[in-house]
Amino acid sequence: MHYGVRLDLDADAQAVLRAIDRRLEAVGCDETIVALGNVHHLSLAVYDRLPGAGFEERLARFADAARTLPITLSSVAAFPGEQSVLHLAPVPGAALIELHRRYHDAFRNADAACWDHYRPGRWMPHVTLAMNVAPDVLGRAVAEVGQNPWPLEARLDHLTLIEAPPVRILARHALALSSAADSV
Repeated sequence: MHYGVRLDLDADAQAVLRAIDRRLEAVGCDETIVALGNVHHLSLAVYDRLPGAGFEERLARFADAARTLPITLSSVAAFPGEQSVLHLAPVPGAALIELHRRYHDAFRNADAACWDHYRPGRWMPHVTLAMNVAPDVLGRAVAEVGQNPWPLEARLDHLTLIEAPPVRILARHALALSSAADSV
């Protein structure tokens, strides 16, 4: 069991990525994000345990101060291993990096439980498409994702706390709309 704090992609981007999920399943990716009961998202932090009393209330206050964030998903990649993680990589703009830093500054007391590769300086922002992709399927999966018109413009519009596996939403907060000036 673990806990994740994630930024969910907007409904339009979810629809595009769900269509890609169906194509990935057809080429042998059994563990797409949707098949695992999740939605497409970008994780800010993952914890071994829920980080202390009052975490959900503090998370709500953090979400109240945050704004939606436009992102551009520009490439497909895989975290290597016997069973790879297929993902989309966003252009790592300053606003995304700053939001991640602000999150970890606000929840510094939870860092002991945070998985190391989600901490500032080690974090690789990504939107997972499929987990445990076998080596003999990976090439076909990448080619299938490549059929989509890229880049994909999206918005991160909700901050969500989950427990997994199985995925269970513990809290979900809509982010305030950004102004045009916030998007630059």
